[in-house]
Amino acid sequence: MVHRSAIGSRDVSGDDVAEIFASSVNGVHRSSPLGIADVCLQNCAWSVKTVKSNNPFRTQRVRLISGRNSPDYSLGLSMAHDDIQKTGSAVLSIWNARVDEVL
Repeated sequence: MVHRSAIGSRDVSGDDVAEIFASSVNGVHRSSPLGIADVCLQNCAWSVKTVKSNNPFRTQRVRLISGRNSPDYSLGLSMAHDDIQKTGSAVLSIWNARVDEVL
């Protein structure tokens, strides 16, 4: 990150951060659009997220959205609050399918 700043780069993308992190742990940057396993090392995986901020060192809150786990989008459950157990099972099945794909 210091190198990017030193060469005048004002913006660092999520792929840049994942590549830097992968290099720091001697892992593999997967460049996967799934976003569940951006960096892998043996049996470990990390999902790398970035946020933009005008004052990154003073930011106290950020909001992360995980839209790919939406039961409506992924499984067609339009009334997610009607049956919480069904919705929870659907979200876990989406997540587990993504983990299985990474493995």
